[in-house]
Amino acid sequence: MKKYMIGVVFLIIGLFATAEPLLAQEIKTKRQVVSKEVVGTVSGISGNFVAVVYGRDPRSGILTEMAFNIGKDVTIKNKKSLKEINPEDTIKVFYDEITEISEDGRRSLKRVVKEVVFLRAADKKPEPQAEPEVPVGE
Repeated sequence: MKKYMIGVVFLIIGLFATAEPLLAQEIKTKRQVVSKEVVGTVSGISGNFVAVVYGRDPRSGILTEMAFNIGKDVTIKNKKSLKEINPEDTIKVFYDEITEISEDGRRSLKRVVKEVVFLRAADKKPEPQAEPEVPVGE
């Protein structure tokens, strides 16, 4: 009886050992990388993020905007760091758009920034002039 139980245990272990690779098979994906660039006005910025407004829908008038995470390996040109770029400045962002399609049809899109180029500072808006105070009720 004891030999029979040991045999059953080894049989079960063997079944799991051969079934595991079948269950753990990786789904194959098709990967496409396209290098792109966008020029626009900075609408938001932080130490590792920049949002760029690059157009306007002609029918609705809604602004079109892209947001990018900025990694530590991203090159910044014409400025020392991302901290020197301000909202309303004009920049160009070079990035890779990576599309992955799995065998089951799921699609994922990822944008990886390669370089941020500072092009132009924001136009300075004239400061509103204070109107002279007029005494009331004198």
